[in-house]
Amino acid sequence: MPFLLFVYRGEFMDIILGIDVGGSTTKIVGFTTEGICIGMKQVKASDQVTSLYGAIGGFLMERKLELKNVCQIVLTGMGASYIDDKIYGIDVIKLEEFLPIGRGGLYLTGLSQAYVVSIGTGTAFVRATQEKCEHIGGS
Repeated sequence: MPFLLFVYRGEFMDIILGIDVGGSTTKIVGFTTEGICIGMKQVKASDQVTSLYGAIGGFLMERKLELKNVCQIVLTGMGASYIDDKIYGIDVIKLEEFLPIGRGGLYLTGLSQAYVVSIGTGTAFVRATQEKCEHIGGS
């Protein structure tokens, strides 16, 4: 599982931001287009849109990156419904939460299949394999 603590040093780098806009916390993770994780961040704010934009700004600032480095944003979570199709002019892809939960669990563990539990404002139990991620219960 590649993970890199990254500080931007002036070279152009395309990154993909994955953002979970939850009921109480927004979580953001950045990957290079080669699939290397460059960091994660959590943000809380009084509303989900503020939290989303604050997470992006904070993530980029801490890594000395700019918006021009972001080639794609992938959103999930209940707050994703507040966003139409672009953030700062960058195209947005929205995913149902169960796919990122399952794939994220597989990525973090290095397993090819697992039961992944996401516990937050709500709880989701997901059966994850390389082929599919299936919601099997929760609130």
